Amino acid sequence: MPCRTYLAVAGGSFLLLLAMFWSFLFASRDPKLCEMSYSRPVHIEQLSFNASWSRLAEKYSLYLYREGGIDMSDHVYRDSQPVLFIPGHAGSYKQARSIASETTVQFHQLLQQHGRQHQQAKLDFFTLNYNEELSAIHGPTLLSQAEFANDAIRYILSLYHPSTSIIIVGHSMGGVIARILPTIPNYNHNKLNTIITLSTPHSVPPAPVDRTIANVYRNINAFWKNELVDGALKEVALISLAGGNLDNIVASDATSLHGLVPSSHGFSVYTTGLPHVWTGADHMAILWCNQLVKRLSTAIIKLVDEKRPSQIKPLHTRVNILRKLLLSRLDNNDETYYLGTTTAKVLDTLDTAVIDAPRIRVPFQSDVPAKNQYVFKAQAVPSADFHIITTAQPNSQLRVNICKQQDTAGHLLCNSVIGNAESLPQPENSSIPSLVALRIPSRHLWSKDLIVVDLPSQLNNGYFKGEFQPQHDQLLVLNHTYLSLLYRSATFEFPKLEGSVVHFPNIHNPLFRYKLTITSTQSESSKNTAPIIRMSTNQLYESKFFTGASRDIDIAFHGESSFAVGQQLPHVEGGLKLHIFNQPHRALQATLKVDVFSSLGRILLQHGIALSVLPFAFATMVLCYQLATFNATRSLPKWTVIAQQLYVRFILLGWCILTTLAVFSGQIARIATTLGIDNGLYGLGVNGSDAVVPAIIVILSSVGLISFVVLVLDMLVWIINRTLIFMQGQRGVQSTMPHADPMKSSALWVTVVLLLSGFIPPPALFTAVFLAQVFLCSRALTASTVTVNALFLFFYFSVCFFFQNSKIVKIQLRMETFMNEVTPPLTIFSVPYHESKQGSNQYRCSFSVLVILCCLLPYNGPATLVWIQNLMAGWYEIPHLMGSLEGRLQLVVLVAFLTHLRTDSLLVPITAFAIGGPLAVGLMTYCFSLGIHFAYSLQWVACCIWLLWTIPTKTKQD
Repeated sequence: MPCRTYLAVAGGSFLLLLAMFWSFLFASRDPKLCEMSYSRPVHIEQLSFNASWSRLAEKYSLYLYREGGIDMSDHVYRDSQPVLFIPGHAGSYKQARSIASETTVQFHQLLQQHGRQHQQAKLDFFTLNYNEELSAIHGPTLLSQAEFANDAIRYILSLYHPSTSIIIVGHSMGGVIARILPTIPNYNHNKLNTIITLSTPHSVPPAPVDRTIANVYRNINAFWKNELVDGALKEVALISLAGGNLDNIVASDATSLHGLVPSSHGFSVYTTGLPHVWTGADHMAILWCNQLVKRLSTAIIKLVDEKRPSQIKPLHTRVNILRKLLLSRLDNNDETYYLGTTTAKVLDTLDTAVIDAPRIRVPFQSDVPAKNQYVFKAQAVPSADFHIITTAQPNSQLRVNICKQQDTAGHLLCNSVIGNAESLPQPENSSIPSLVALRIPSRHLWSKDLIVVDLPSQLNNGYFKGEFQPQHDQLLVLNHTYLSLLYRSATFEFPKLEGSVVHFPNIHNPLFRYKLTITSTQSESSKNTAPIIRMSTNQLYESKFFTGASRDIDIAFHGESSFAVGQQLPHVEGGLKLHIFNQPHRALQATLKVDVFSSLGRILLQHGIALSVLPFAFATMVLCYQLATFNATRSLPKWTVIAQQLYVRFILLGWCILTTLAVFSGQIARIATTLGIDNGLYGLGVNGSDAVVPAIIVILSSVGLISFVVLVLDMLVWIINRTLIFMQGQRGVQSTMPHADPMKSSALWVTVVLLLSGFIPPPALFTAVFLAQVFLCSRALTASTVTVNALFLFFYFSVCFFFQNSKIVKIQLRMETFMNEVTPPLTIFSVPYHESKQGSNQYRCSFSVLVILCCLLPYNGPATLVWIQNLMAGWYEIPHLMGSLEGRLQLVVLVAFLTHLRTDSLLVPITAFAIGGPLAVGLMTYCFSLGIHFAYSLQWVACCIWLLWTIPTKTKQD
């Protein structure tokens, strides 16, 4: 029986793993407020785009979108502007319908209202059909799709005049394909003008299990950094939109363009902060979320100018249009404060109220007449900003001017500032419409005398509030960290000022969710004074509005993505900020704490790749210690016996490595810079104390995962073993080939594998080798220790103890005969009855190798799935010789090793594993320090193990 330590550690770690998956799937998330978009799609396949245009035309296809009932033409308009939609991982060409439909509808509405005077050319939407291929997990597929997209662009632009470039909308990996286009040979120079990506992982690949994908990301990020400003991409705008916390497929941290694209060429933004969108979107909803689709379609239409020769507006104009429509002024720090042209104005003394107080609140009620004009002295409170919040909308004759007095008769010279107003969402359960907030900085009031506010007439509901706020009174700074909030919540009170801010500069770890609870509310507040809380971060254009302060508020934000080279965000003036609008009459009190359970799912989403690396590290560590023990005792211990001895060492050593790399990241960065090595590629890819808690969670969950994998493999091996015995009999199942020549067998099987690799990709062959090892391990089980289940033994000895008579003796003899013939049940939870030492060693060795091969499946299985998918679609390509050379070499070493393993020749002391402990620690250190980022390199680590195992053995035999 496994000892209690093994069961306790394995069971506890597995429960933590289950909690992470449960949190990932079911923990509290942002509310889903997206409205559905509807369309009448007509997809017209471009049959003239054939093999003469692209070698991949037989595999993929191109479609033209038309909106039923509006535009049913099956040909393009030569004076139109083409737009190309590129689907993502397992995406469909039909996913373009919502954006294409809304753009078509809006264009025809403009055409009906203004005719051709609106200067926007017609937009033709094309969409690519990639047969729903799995592009995120297979680099060659990603490159093939990019090659086809370049050919499609060349064909599309041949249909138009004068358009010479194209607008691209890419979803998920489709955005990555758009960025690959200028880096491959068949790119047509200057054919891209604007790229809009939706939920695209720009900084790091979502699943770095493929070396080709890792190289693609490295190349495109370097290319875009070098070519954007003065190179081949100097006229290209790149925009990234992310759905935020609702997206549980692509971590929205990876969608950031920070460090990749300068602000002059683009930006990244979250849908939660988009004006009049104000909602998150999951990975698929971002394609059809009606609030977002309308905003995005308007932006695409405004990018086009039919009066220009190229039909597309200049770069700076396009970026400004996209900033105005997709960024809130509360987030857009790069935008200058807008002052309208100077105009003359005369005060209406009969309908004007002069306010001497620093603040005023005017309710809009039909039975209480109010003045239409309010005047504030600009210097009423020195060095103070003036804040306005009102339910009156800018398009309803709301006017705000800052003025200079000309004389005492009321003649003024004014500049309008209403263009700086920002809309806010409607308070929850409120009868008033959405709010408008406006801030006039004190620097613009120094040279002015008056602030003049003209309110629209005939407003029966809502209010107007204006107040001066000294800047030092608007900000409350709290120096809590996420570590301190883990064991003690922070209690604070919002400053009783409109638009005031509570700043947590040391809370910048995006792996944790926080819970904000309003502990005191305004008892006399009405529906019109329900507070609105806005969460924001300085580094990224991310903000989120919470309109229901009567319940707990889930706070979660994003930051730099793990392993994002060159994307490290400065923490200066960073951290979490909470703004409050529509402040009640009495200040609100609140508490903030870490939501531990909800945070587990975020850690899984961000560091899920570690769960494929660390189990391999532990399995390798177990094998090394097994062989070191075999060298000393000539007996190979069980996997679980070694595992229970190594759990604590593995957890402590791994945690020390990960936290040391994070805490000393600054020193490591300086060394890496000196050596010319990219920084941020080690450990969990997280700097500072942010890695302390996630590191231990990831390590413990990986222990739970490998324990579960071992249990499943053990059950699988036993089931197959019982099936083989049932079909062939006990003696028909042989585990080894004792009379076979190891060298001849290896040469034979290596030759077979090399021949097959000319037709079948190495990952598919690896998967076949893994399945073969499962069966070989099942056959080896027959010759191993004969055991019986512990429950069966308990029943057997209980019967013998309580019944001592002749009949029971006969039963006992029959049971002993049965136990001598029975094949072992589950080897982990079993008790030895009698054993064959040689067969036991052979089986345990084969099983440990099987565990390692299973840990390598995530790096070969995806490519196998893609290959099978292509075969089912009728597409077959012979593997490229040089492209698969690395995989073939690894496969040859593995097959040669497994062939030797089937003979008795390996069951001798192995010199390389006499130092199994240090060797295991060295391999584990690599896995923890570099293996998580370079996950695909683990196959080379395994290859080194096979070589260390076979070469010394062969030398000994010789």
